[in-house]
Amino acid sequence: MKLMLKAPGIMGYSRLIRKFVAISFVIVVIICLIQIITVNEIHPKVVKKYILGSTNRRTHVEEPTEGKDVDSTERTSTDELLLPIEVTEAPRIGPGEQGLPYIIPDDDPEKPNEKEMFKINYHNLLASSRISVNRTLEDYRVPGCRNIRYPSSLPSCSVVIIFHNEAWSPLLRTIHSIINRTPSKLINEIVLVDDLSDQEHLGTLLDDYIAKLSVKVIVVRLKERKGLIRARLAGMEATTGSVVVWMDAHCEVTVGWLPPILYEIKQQPNTIVVPTVDNIDHFTWAYTRVSYSAGGFNMDIQFNWNSILEEERLKLKEDETYSFRTPTMVGAVYAADKEYFRAIGTFDEGMEIWGGENVELGLRVWQCGGRMINVVCSRVGHMYRSAFPYSFPEESNRIMAKNNKRFAEVWLDEWKYVWYQLNPAARDIDVGDISERILLRERLHCKGFQWFLENVWPESPLNVIVKFTGELVHNETSFCLDISNSTHPQPTRCHGNGNGQFWAVTKGGGIRSVRDCLEINNNRPVIEHCMNKQPKHQWNYNHNTGELFSGSNGLCLTYLKNISDWLTLSQCEGSDSQRWSFRQPADIANGIESIEFNEPQS
Repeated sequence: MKLMLKAPGIMGYSRLIRKFVAISFVIVVIICLIQIITVNEIHPKVVKKYILGSTNRRTHVEEPTEGKDVDSTERTSTDELLLPIEVTEAPRIGPGEQGLPYIIPDDDPEKPNEKEMFKINYHNLLASSRISVNRTLEDYRVPGCRNIRYPSSLPSCSVVIIFHNEAWSPLLRTIHSIINRTPSKLINEIVLVDDLSDQEHLGTLLDDYIAKLSVKVIVVRLKERKGLIRARLAGMEATTGSVVVWMDAHCEVTVGWLPPILYEIKQQPNTIVVPTVDNIDHFTWAYTRVSYSAGGFNMDIQFNWNSILEEERLKLKEDETYSFRTPTMVGAVYAADKEYFRAIGTFDEGMEIWGGENVELGLRVWQCGGRMINVVCSRVGHMYRSAFPYSFPEESNRIMAKNNKRFAEVWLDEWKYVWYQLNPAARDIDVGDISERILLRERLHCKGFQWFLENVWPESPLNVIVKFTGELVHNETSFCLDISNSTHPQPTRCHGNGNGQFWAVTKGGGIRSVRDCLEINNNRPVIEHCMNKQPKHQWNYNHNTGELFSGSNGLCLTYLKNISDWLTLSQCEGSDSQRWSFRQPADIANGIESIEFNEPQS
């Protein structure tokens, strides 16, 4: 018997077509929903236009993989090793995905609003609103970091995030990046501290949003404006983890960021740990991997980035996963064992709002027997604003001067007088009671600032400024050498306010200000930027005649007021136009009194 197969008739084809159309429609709907989930809102004005970002967590790899043990001596039956922390982030196409820059197209209907929205938080609010709060990022770690396995008995951790009128999407991206790229067993909670925000989206809307997240997130709402420093302390008191990570509200952590931080603290609890802080562009939101740097500061005790200490650089060259020492730190994100942090005096609560606390903490930790390290295997992106979007109770420079004066009085010893020469107005600033901080230093048997320079930061530019700090005065005119308005130094009326009329003489006969050095180019005195470098040119000084002359060509520094506003170099003749003196403020005795230049060659 033959089995006959009939071709489907017209009705059969119609049914197949209807099924195909129905299935296609379902697929299109699913794709659209997925795209909608990745879009988010940022500001109450656009709350109805954007859908909140998805809270789905990405999956951590559970299968065994090859990797090196951090410390084989810790591998016991009761202390299993965590596998290398990897996160599966499915490829996704969209604004800012994989940390790529996002630029609003010129023909976008909302492009005209971009500049006005920028002024709200001093970053590109419109571009941020188009980028998913769950955006994907690359793995920016060096290859060696990706294979390290850490002990499973790492200490518990809480993350503290401070915000004051923070934009919606940067705050949520900070939170989601932590949730998405952190093993849940390592984190007890995320503590958000609201420093008296008054924007609508940071109230009930935020509370409702975080209630649905897969990790415990709590909000501590301060009843009065505390400022970043005191708010961080309030956040710490709400934590349950043994380690606290303080983080700005516009950061994004990357894969594997937390285990190396906790491991370093587990090994040595008296450690302040700083991840490698990458840059997130404030306009395009591009995530950029930065090169390694150490934290430092200039003569004005303002934080700046410096080269890694030579000893540490060589170790890092041998082991690309090596965590190197850093004298101070940027304040964007750092971690500490909570009990150790309390033992060394937490934050100086006498400091106001923001500024100086990161440098003060670096000095205090090192001088009091702890250490501060930069972990290369932990990378966290931070968005640096173009300006402060919030107000200070006083003028911002005065607030920072007050903060700096507090720790200068406690931690800088005789070097505080150098700072006073740069900031003479700070002498009249009331910093409140610092007796408790002085007693803290005594109780902890902390070392001096000179010890810090010699043992922690021997390559500091401050380490060679031992001869003189003050004004360089032209005797004939009684003018002070000034670099405030030009790349060419010129004498102007002495104002006694430091700044561009502050000079320091180094061991090698160099002459420098805070950021610049007095050099010679084409036989003319010039100013060259030398923030973290030593002066190149050697100057000599004749104590008898007051002549200041070049160590390379023997020509004297000359100022002819009626001929030129600029300094020149000319043959030394002992004329009044070539006579200079070094002067310190009458009420400052900084212990750096003698000017021991090399004597002129006969």
